[in-house]
Amino acid sequence: MNRFLEHHDSSIRFVYSCFDRILLNAVIQPLQRPSTIVWFLREQQGVRGRLDQKFFRRLSGDDHDWVRQWATQQNVEIVTPPDVRRENWVQPYYQQMTQDEVVAVILKTLEQANVAVSQPTTGEPHIELKPRRVWQYHFYVRDSSLGPLWLRVCPYFPFNARVCLNGHDWLAQRMRNVGIQFGQEDNAFLTCSDPQALQEYSDAFGPDILHFRLADV
Repeated sequence: MNRFLEHHDSSIRFVYSCFDRILLNAVIQPLQRPSTIVWFLREQQGVRGRLDQKFFRRLSGDDHDWVRQWATQQNVEIVTPPDVRRENWVQPYYQQMTQDEVVAVILKTLEQANVAVSQPTTGEPHIELKPRRVWQYHFYVRDSSLGPLWLRVCPYFPFNARVCLNGHDWLAQRMRNVGIQFGQEDNAFLTCSDPQALQEYSDAFGPDILHFRLADV
């Protein structure tokens, strides 16, 4: 029990604990090692040309093109946001979504990422993973179970990704489905008609649910 609860427990009428914001890194672990990158491209992908900067620029260019084409086909905007709290800034895009849409908007932002860099040598170029500020894409998704979340995709090899979601949003969706009344403000529940069920659902939220839902994202 923390100090706040220790001193004020007798005055508290509603308390719960749950996962809040969760950040999940999505990487292919072997491709975080330069030596494995060379083996993967040569032996698994059959690349026979030089693994130079031109080659990696072509890979990233293809990925940028794919995102633009997909966004056009799905009628999803790609925008560069101002320097504001993005979680609030994207809300109008969520509000404009139709029932069958999944992606509200794609934000294109300059952020640091570890990317493959080819250093020229007299023989085979030397591959290293270096931190660089590069354009990345945030897909703001509305999942029927997890609620709003975003998926950040780096279009530069090794194409690492990150998912950000919120346990409060999953709980809110779950309680709506079973008819539990609650009051939510920002990132907290202030009231709940069934606190015991709220805590039970919170305790049930774990890796199995995340694996099942995120497999479709």
